Amino acid sequence: MELSLYREYTSHYEQNARTIKVRKTMPFVNRHSAIPVNFKRTSMGNFDLSFNKEGRLISAIHYSTDVLRRVFTYNFFAEPALELAYRVNTNELVEVCEFEYDAFQELQTIRKKYLSQNDGESYNYIAEERYVHTKNQQVIELLNFENEDRIYTTINAFDDQKRLTETKYYHDRSDYVYGVGIRYPVHGKEEFEIDESGHQIGSPFNDSAEERKYNDRGHWTFDAMINDRGPVYYYERDLTYW
Repeated sequence: MELSLYREYTSHYEQNARTIKVRKTMPFVNRHSAIPVNFKRTSMGNFDLSFNKEGRLISAIHYSTDVLRRVFTYNFFAEPALELAYRVNTNELVEVCEFEYDAFQELQTIRKKYLSQNDGESYNYIAEERYVHTKNQQVIELLNFENEDRIYTTINAFDDQKRLTETKYYHDRSDYVYGVGIRYPVHGKEEFEIDESGHQIGSPFNDSAEERKYNDRGHWTFDAMINDRGPVYYYERDLTYW
């Protein structure tokens, strides 16, 4: 499991929440209908989250082609220490992730072991995510993924409010592949392609704003990202509380 996925899960936490079910819907064009736009669920944003009374994520069921239940344990400093992933339909353990930190509790390594079955034969491989932190930058290296020698590098930059402002992707540390920049206007955000120097290429991917509905505790239950061409996506959340 990548750190970005864990952060996506925990970003949904609300005070005293016990469970949060998240469902994402995206528009698509139905060419066989008089109605030009219909909507479909996307597995990238569908998951069920469970939190303990201290607000720590203890499990996440992620609905995709392979539905996985991820279970988390934490260290003395309340940082994730171990994640175990099981297939929901068979309860088979398929992934083990260990989180390692330095003396200042900055994440240094996520060591991942993938387990699987193929025609009755077991096989596994090891991957690592290594993290280097500076004040406004985070470098992530993905090593030995699926037994390949190639190193995949991601460099994230942040502003003084710790908001992500750009992400750059490299092969083998120096072979630039692609980059995305982010701006934060008063409402919503803008994303756009950037070159290796961080300069914008072309127009923003979207110029959108959010519309939200809230429950009686002030926690959002419906989130629509909309631009001048219509809806980009809908999020719906169902929350229960301790």
